[in-house]
Amino acid sequence: MKKKLSLVRCLVVAPVLPTLTASSLLAGTVFSDDFTGVDPGAPSEKQSTGLNDYGYFFYNGNEGGYPWTVGTDNNSPLSGDVLRNQGAQATNTYTYRQFGEVSLTNVGDSISLTLDYNPNGATSGNLTIALLNSETTITANSFGGSSLTPDGDGYMFHQVISGSDTSPNYYDVVNDSSYFNAANIIHTPSETATIGGPADGKTFSLTLTKTVLGVQIDASIAGTTFSSFEDTTGDIYTSFNTMRIRSASGFNFDNITLSSVPEPAAGAMILAMLAGVFCLRRRNFLRSNRVTG
Repeated sequence: MKKKLSLVRCLVVAPVLPTLTASSLLAGTVFSDDFTGVDPGAPSEKQSTGLNDYGYFFYNGNEGGYPWTVGTDNNSPLSGDVLRNQGAQATNTYTYRQFGEVSLTNVGDSISLTLDYNPNGATSGNLTIALLNSETTITANSFGGSSLTPDGDGYMFHQVISGSDTSPNYYDVVNDSSYFNAANIIHTPSETATIGGPADGKTFSLTLTKTVLGVQIDASIAGTTFSSFEDTTGDIYTSFNTMRIRSASGFNFDNITLSSVPEPAAGAMILAMLAGVFCLRRRNFLRSNRVTG
């Protein structure tokens, strides 16, 4: 007599079939931009249609400011076309990139921004990277006008560019504040890292993870975490839909990638649901074969 395949037995067997973890299955790439083939336009004429079409918009408080452009850089891991701050009138320009809202709902949920950059010898200026949430949809550049996301709130990493090690500052960003107000500093770590220096490709990563009391913030270069702390005071931000970057003249950026990962328990629940669906479909398939056989 043939034994029936029970749903319980199937659920025990099913997880063996897909050798995937919840994180690997559910980790999602929100966007990944390598700027290949993007039209650089003519910065002297403020033509950034190619980058605008690619999702990048620009703000400078000076009416004479320029957008960033597309250049070429093959200092690994950068390759081919890259996003470039060409300096001069673009020095104080911010670049924005919006995306579908990502919310850190459960403890363990995280969002990570990774980018490759080349300082091209820069030893002064600033590098700021912010993850914000805004109800404003960006549709055009702004030069001399208002900020692109005047209601944007979130977190900002800020580090003085130098040829030697310096410590970053982390800020609460309220209403898209782009100034470095000491009152908004939420953490200044003792750890240091070198952001500027000779032409050389580097990989930077900023990760925000929801904790029981707030948000864990980690920054790394070349895979090595040099700054890590938990924000548990003041405003805690857990929803994001806008990336904002400002850099020194000459900086190149490539492979800008934003990803999100749900906490393991939520991922395991979804995997269990998928296993259940798999089992039901398999049981129905076997029943159908017995009937037709």
